[in-house]
Amino acid sequence: LCECVDTSATVHIQDVSVEAFRFVLKYIYGGSPPNQQDVLKYGKEIIEAANRYGVSSLKLEIERSFIELRVVDTSNCLDFICFAQENSCTALKEYAISYLIARPQDVMNVSDSA
Repeated sequence: LCECVDTSATVHIQDVSVEAFRFVLKYIYGGSPPNQQDVLKYGKEIIEAANRYGVSSLKLEIERSFIELRVVDTSNCLDFICFAQENSCTALKEYAISYLIARPQDVMNVSDSA
């Protein structure tokens, strides 16, 4: 095609883990979202990378998976609210806030003891 391109050049991607970027690329080229185990392990990183690179459908898939897997609990509810706000995850934020509203005392007790 173009003989002027150096195909041996290395491209450095910063501010994203290798694993998260690998999931973004795999999704872009194959369309399959990560499995549940990978969502639990790398989900937040994948959302951040998908946000950074404009792969909104992947971000929504992971957000939906977090809700379906019910990852929000008393120990991480406030963290998920902040994370969802920072990464424009509307459904995840609503889910975490609903969890907080349903169990305010439990969440606050965990926050106080931390």
